[in-house]
Amino acid sequence: MADEDNAKQKSGASEDVKPTSVLPGALFLTGVTFASIVGGFGYAIGQARRRSPGSFDQQEGVKLAVRALGWGTVLAVSGVGILVLGVKTALGVKDAKEFGVKMRGILPTKDGKLVSYFESWRIPRNKGGENNDEWLSSSSKPETKKITTEE
Repeated sequence: MADEDNAKQKSGASEDVKPTSVLPGALFLTGVTFASIVGGFGYAIGQARRRSPGSFDQQEGVKLAVRALGWGTVLAVSGVGILVLGVKTALGVKDAKEFGVKMRGILPTKDGKLVSYFESWRIPRNKGGENNDEWLSSSSKPETKKITTEE
């Protein structure tokens, strides 16, 4: 009996631990983390309010928020515009249709050299059945039936 306990300890396997017992612990740690963040933020706001009560005037907060939203919008729109203009200039395209044609020429296709390199790899895929442990590789593709109409 002592040998069995030693073997369990050496192998690191434990039959008493169930996979579903992780969820309550994860929820507890998530709750503690969230409470710590909220508590720390509340404490920091309280300290700042005690040190300078005039900074927490509602009108000043609204003005600051509107100004931040305005600048954030300007920076986001201009950043995306510069990115689009830069890509357009770098690729030398005039419109979206030309961009699509150019990208089809640059990116690998489904039947290209890059994709054919990975065909021999065993990639896990769900074939629509209940068994998710099945593997599908290029050598064991499911057979497809041809449907013919005879008159």
